This record gives sequence, C-alpha cells and structure tokens, in this order.
Amino acid sequence: MKKTAFLITSIIMSLIILIIFFLVFISSISANSGNYVVVRQYTHSYTKAFCSLEKYCEDYEIFCENNDFIGRRFTGAVVQFPENWQDPRNEETKNKVC
Repeated sequence: MKKTAFLITSIIMSLIILIIFFLVFISSISANSGNYVVVRQYTHSYTKAFCSLEKYCEDYEIFCENNDFIGRRFTGAVVQFPENWQDPRNEETKNKVC
C-alpha cells in the first residue's frame, strides 16, 4: 500500500513539474512574439516608441535598409504616462517607420 501511494505521489509531482515547465516555456514564447528577427543587412537603425491609446509606450530598435523596414527588436524599455499626457510627436513622426 505504501509503495502504491508513493508511486501515485511521484507521478503527480512529475506531472506538476512538467506542467510548470510547459507554462514557463509558453510564456517565454508569447513574451517574445512582438519581436522580429533581423536576418538581412541593414543600413541604419534607431529607437522608436510605440504608444497605445492608454498611454503605455514600448521602445523598439527599428532596422531599415534605405527606406525599407527590415525588422524590429524590443529594447526592454516601457513607460506608462499619466492619463492627461499628450504625445509631443507629430503624426508623421509617430507613423513613419523608415
């Protein structure tokens, strides 16, 4: 009886550990899903903030080849501005990528 209880407990613990590893793996994939991998040569790069209507902004490094967008990489910088904040950039600057 003790061996059976030990076996069942071991199986349950193993399944819990596997589920935790799976969830960590899935969350790491979804956390990086907004990034594009730059696989070509680029002529220039710069950082640009992308802001939501809720004033939440994320900073990305933008990679361009002449005037063509190649990819982006999340820099890790984020900011949440107050509700009354107004983005000082003009529309052209906010919308232009390369």
